[in-house]
Amino acid sequence: MIGRARRLFSTCVVASVGMLAVPAFAQKPANTPKGATCQCTDSTFSTAKTLQGACAGHGGVKLWWGAGSVVSPPPMMPKKTTASRKAATTAPAKSVAPPPERPTAKCNDGTYTFEKDRDKACLRKGGIEEWYR
Repeated sequence: MIGRARRLFSTCVVASVGMLAVPAFAQKPANTPKGATCQCTDSTFSTAKTLQGACAGHGGVKLWWGAGSVVSPPPMMPKKTTASRKAATTAPAKSVAPPPERPTAKCNDGTYTFEKDRDKACLRKGGIEEWYR
């Protein structure tokens, strides 16, 4: 029983180290301007200090290295709209800004909250769509 627990623990440690090492293989593009903190999906660069809103109007963040390590931000789901189905299918897709770092929840209106109390989170935002913590 102890041997099985040790193998499981060792496997978890190796898997964790492997997941942490993956972003280390990503690199900044060779044509990165001095002071740039991220590359947008349209191949432009930004000097934004935070990930939130860094590539607004440029299709979102493709690579972020503002915190020191190069990582790809998590994919974003488009905001829910109240427009009719016909209007939603004919309108061009809008770019969505990446979420802020470490929010506690995503509200039904597409905003994010850092409220630690689940009962208070997204009170005037239509409720909680996703709870992260």
